[in-house]
Amino acid sequence: MLGTALRAQEGFTLIEAMITVTLLAVLAALAIPSFESSIVRSKVRKTTELIAQMISMSQSEALRRNVKMYLTVITGDICIGSAPAQCDVRREPLISGMNVTAPNLILSPFYGVPTPAPAVFTVSYSGVTHTVSVNRLGIIIVREEP
Repeated sequence: MLGTALRAQEGFTLIEAMITVTLLAVLAALAIPSFESSIVRSKVRKTTELIAQMISMSQSEALRRNVKMYLTVITGDICIGSAPAQCDVRREPLISGMNVTAPNLILSPFYGVPTPAPAVFTVSYSGVTHTVSVNRLGIIIVREEP
């Protein structure tokens, strides 16, 4: 009996496994709200960028076609058209649940100058707010509100 070696233990004990699972649960509980917050910020940023791109595109179309272009937010979509509330040039869907307040923007063929000026679009979702504004010169400014 003295010559037999003791067998080494392999694997985890129940206590070690429970501690590991508990630590993982605590880390997940801390990370999930931060992850959800970054998803909300990402959605607002994406919508804000879409609005800025659509303003720029409507300015370009007004210059290219030498006619007024209209940028309108209509029930979950943002549209560029040759007349108010028309979507004959381009239509893009907005992210579901996004709150967008926007003026009906008219872009002149004269350098893409907007009416009304300045025009401010506000995008908000779950407490995160961004604004897109177009000044009298047609310059687009994107801001994240605190």
